[in-house]
Amino acid sequence: MTRCVLCPNPASEAHHFVTRARGGTLTVPLCCRCHREIHRGNRTVIYLLTYWLRTRGYDTDIKYIVGKIYDPDA
Repeated sequence: MTRCVLCPNPASEAHHFVTRARGGTLTVPLCCRCHREIHRGNRTVIYLLTYWLRTRGYDTDIKYIVGKIYDPDA
C-alpha cells in the first residue's frame, strides 16, 4: 500500500498539485488527514508538501500555492 508523502499513514487520496479544472495532472498520495489540512490552509502541511515536491525536482513557489488556497480565482 502507498504511504502518504507527509506522514506514515496509508495514502487514501490523491491531491492534485494544480487543479484538474486548470489542466493539472500531477497528483501526490496523501492520507485523508493531510489532504484535509492542505485544503484548510494549514501552512505547515503546505510547506511540507512544497518541500517534498522540491526534493523531487518540481518547481514550486510557496507564495503561489498558498495564494491559490486562499484565493482560487487569483
